[in-house]
Amino acid sequence: MEDSQSIAATTYGNVIAVRAGEENDPAIQALIEALESDEVKAFMEETYEGAVVPLF
Repeated sequence: MEDSQSIAATTYGNVIAVRAGEENDPAIQALIEALESDEVKAFMEETYEGAVVPLF
């Protein structure tokens, strides 16, 4: 288990990458909003019990 501030946690965090010019696409913005929601954060914390740490 990694601390949220550890080198591994900050180095191997997931990112959302899009093609240049598509940053403001409504579908991309909806995906980001959903992935960074309180519901997803709670799911990660409850399901993975600290093995997966939300960094948002």
